[in-house]
Parts: sequence; C-alpha cells; structure tokens
Amino acid sequence: MTGTGRSLAQVMGTADGDIVTTMAGGSVSGLIVDLAGLQIGDALVLYITGDHRIPIRCALGRLQFDHGVVGFDKTLMDTEKSVLHFDGQAVLKTQEISSKITADTKQFDLLDLHSPVQIDGKIRAPKISLGRKIPIPTPDFGGADNANCQKLTQELWASKP
Repeated sequence: MTGTGRSLAQVMGTADGDIVTTMAGGSVSGLIVDLAGLQIGDALVLYITGDHRIPIRCALGRLQFDHGVVGFDKTLMDTEKSVLHFDGQAVLKTQEISSKITADTKQFDLLDLHSPVQIDGKIRAPKISLGRKIPIPTPDFGGADNANCQKLTQELWASKP
C-alpha cells in the first residue's frame, strides 16, 4: 500500500493498494451478532438478561485502497450463530462509509427480519438502517454452513484484486 502526505490521515486519504486480513479465534458481542443478523428475539433476550461473548471461528477480508477509497472484498466473519458478510466502501478523505451487512443464520430464530443492515454516513456517527422498507419478522430456520475458513483464507491470499 502506498500514499503521500504529512500525516497518517493524509497518507490514508491518498492510499492505493490492498491489505489482506485474517483471524482465527477470538470472540464478539452476542448482541452485535444478533442485531447484525436482525434476530430480534435473541437480541431482546440479550438486552434484558445481559450480553455474552460469541466465539469467532474466523474473520477475513481484503481491503482495496484506490486513492483513499477503501472497498471491502470477500469480507466475512464466521461465528457459532451466523456468517456475517460485509460489503461496501469507506472514503477516507471525507470519512464517509457506505456498507451493508448480511447474515446467513445457522440456528433457528423465531423473529428474523431477513434484511441487510445498511451503514451510511460519517464514520464517527453513521446512520444505521434496514435494507428493506417494511421489515416483517418471520421465522428463520437457519441451516447456514460454517465457512470453510482455511480454503477461503488460501484463496484470499492467492488472489490478486
């Protein structure tokens, strides 16, 4: 990755290149996973009873920089409950983000909104909304498979943007 400037902000605002990130293990807030997957029933229970950590199987992705615009490529997080997919971009010069999170649920959920979560606006204060105009909660029977973390990581490291 390359960029020019007198500060890190200037360098990142002009950056070109790509960064590949991978992670195995760790944990994430259960409330965040439930809300990203719009699993309303589970999120409500966690909000009332208290949050807990959900193990992360793996997380990976490529960040592609083009004159300070960062695109998320093949970016996902696989947890015990669901596989979260991240798409979109961030403009570092203006500090704006436009991103979408979709979830493939692994477990049954009685109240799922079946809609991506949209994140738009300034990075410090983004607007978070649903990807559907009229979300209607319905059961989600789950059934998503675990991501093949090892294979996806090898493909990500081997591929060129």
